[in-house]
Amino acid sequence: MPRMGELTAAQVWAAATRTLSAFAVKTLVDKGTNVTGYPSTQVAASATGGTFGSWGQISANIGTGKVLRGVWIDTNNNGDADWEVEIGEGASGSEAAVARIGGYVEWQSVAGKALSEYIPIWKALTDSARISARARNSNNSAKTYNLVLDVV
Repeated sequence: MPRMGELTAAQVWAAATRTLSAFAVKTLVDKGTNVTGYPSTQVAASATGGTFGSWGQISANIGTGKVLRGVWIDTNNNGDADWEVEIGEGASGSEAAVARIGGYVEWQSVAGKALSEYIPIWKALTDSARISARARNSNNSAKTYNLVLDVV
């Protein structure tokens, strides 16, 4: 008898012998390197620390059966800051956050970018939804964040 959280031999065998379709394998492992054509926008944090800026539309209609696998995010504004970005669904003025990412950016140099990374999310999106984003940070500046969604 397995303990709590353990799988039975039958469950392990079922998982090991199932066939993954080409789409399933691509969805799991292909993060992608060319972001041309991916939905994207630039959002600015409020100039008041800890306050979200305005929502910026990423896609008016994301389509059907879409999954948000992750977000590429970067900024080249100076200043260290804790930051947070929300991805939302809904009509303009009535957006509801469906995903939130955050971290800390430490400015490296005037010539280089302070933040450039890929953050996995894996969130099913509502069919035909309007997708938008907004940002906030801790350093009392309207720092801008460039977002590119990894949607499949």
